[in-house]
Amino acid sequence: MPPPPARELLLGAYRAALAALEPRGLAARAVAASATLARAPAGSVLLLGAGKAAATLAAGACDALGSAIAGGFVVVKDVHAGATLAPGVVVAEASHPVPDARSLAAGRELLARAAAPGAGIERIVAVWSGGASALAVAPASGLGLADKATALAALAAAGTPIGDLNAVRKHLSVLKGGRLGVAAAVPVEALVLSDVVGDDLATIGSGPWSPDPSSFAAALAVVGRAGVAVPAAARRVLERGARGELDETPKPGDGRLAHVAVELLAGPDDAGRALARALEASGVATEVELRVGADVAELASRLARAARELAAGRTARALVVSGEPTLRLPARPGRGGRAQHAALLVARELAGLATDGSCGLAVLCVGTDGTDGPTPDAGGLVDGATASRARARGVDVGRALEAFDAGPALAAAGDLVTTGPTGTNLADLYAVVALP
Repeated sequence: MPPPPARELLLGAYRAALAALEPRGLAARAVAASATLARAPAGSVLLLGAGKAAATLAAGACDALGSAIAGGFVVVKDVHAGATLAPGVVVAEASHPVPDARSLAAGRELLARAAAPGAGIERIVAVWSGGASALAVAPASGLGLADKATALAALAAAGTPIGDLNAVRKHLSVLKGGRLGVAAAVPVEALVLSDVVGDDLATIGSGPWSPDPSSFAAALAVVGRAGVAVPAAARRVLERGARGELDETPKPGDGRLAHVAVELLAGPDDAGRALARALEASGVATEVELRVGADVAELASRLARAARELAAGRTARALVVSGEPTLRLPARPGRGGRAQHAALLVARELAGLATDGSCGLAVLCVGTDGTDGPTPDAGGLVDGATASRARARGVDVGRALEAFDAGPALAAAGDLVTTGPTGTNLADLYAVVALP
């Protein structure tokens, strides 16, 4: 039986990859495997969480812990709340990628509960994923939420790599960079889902439970390299810290984090391999490239070249790329995200290629969380006819790219992928499939 058309094949493999790494099951299995948590008495565990996948992870922890959970607090991105959790566990929503007043309230709540978990609480189980940096914030003393958000938005728009961006975040915060772990009054077991290339625990969600190898001086240098203006209050905090006037974040080996254990559940590498396995199961020989952090334009060119090469072959072949490319945004971008922008760049390069997704060739650019950038869309699924379909609806692909307005262009072509929140967050997946 021949494989389904390329577009259908890619979407099916994407769904299969997410199912293979479903966070609820990952968290439940991790809790069940913990000798300490397996013996936790009723009412002895406080559940805390933050991130796009935090509700799904929390549900898995609830499945495994049962009556041991005395209550808790979990903050997620708007509309990512998901399953109902154990009694007493509050699920709040906040803004992403730009924090809001709810993010500030969530950060304060997490700090307060960690520092004073309540009578009878012997342990904290923390479930964390990407997105937590914006969803739970607690600015440094003398720094307002707007100042911090403005500084980070300017750095993100300048294409600052996530590790550098988080070095600044951590040093403008009293929660991130291991500070939440230091504040915790009882032992902590943190279960972390990674959306960071390389799975650096100090970077995922800005590492609130992990030691921080960066410094105030390094954070100040990030601002200097970016060449962007940041609010004076934010610069003042970094400068004071660099002069030694403020307490540094806890570093590797700091005894104040001896009571915190952090376990990585899965990351972008796992997502890439899972997608490759799903394609291989359909009879498509697949090459995998992991830990891609290039500029979106460079990645799109790589995908387009691969599409042309694979389309010229005589066997079913695919390329899978996982990671998180960077995208430098203008002051007023249109609607879209990095995956949608990459998809439209690929579509422009493939314009006129005879083979398309109705039979032989398709390229998928998608976020695993189902929300690419500040949009409700996951990404794009394009082929050699995408540009002509958009043009037939009155959309100029080149102008859309210049305006960073990829979403409407993909929608006009019928190539916008909208899944809704998936319950996970493992960075992005990019894949090319060519069928004979």
